[in-house]
Amino acid sequence: MPNVAHAGSVITITSDVTFGGSPFTVTYFPDDTDPFSADDIEIADAAMGTNGDLVSWSKAVVQPFSIAVLPKTDDHKNLLTLLNANVVAPGQSPNNDTIKISRVMPDGTTMEIKEAVITGGSDAMSFTSDGRIKTPVFNFKGTPAVEVIA
Repeated sequence: MPNVAHAGSVITITSDVTFGGSPFTVTYFPDDTDPFSADDIEIADAAMGTNGDLVSWSKAVVQPFSIAVLPKTDDHKNLLTLLNANVVAPGQSPNNDTIKISRVMPDGTTMEIKEAVITGGSDAMSFTSDGRIKTPVFNFKGTPAVEVIA
């Protein structure tokens, strides 16, 4: 019987400028939103020619994904540092980090995004109506993920 639990998963993030190529791990995942979410990608398209023939073509795509972490943890601080270092602001040039993201699940399944950029995220802590600090979510876009299922 397949086990679909992800408890014990670890994400490793490496950025070439902000953290100088030194990786940091992400393990403080929240229970109120998806900790890691990758949007579906469309790798091909198709149309009908004027004579009713099907034609298709492959296309390069960007993989959007997000990582959510528990607030006020080292994971949150590292992702916030990465976000802030890549913000365009008066008197501040963005680091333009190239980011590599790897994920390892307890069953040995691995995923790697070899080249990505941070595109957005929670730069200020918000509050929820149930009395908690809102879970910060950080958004990325990169080359399509390479997933190897164990």
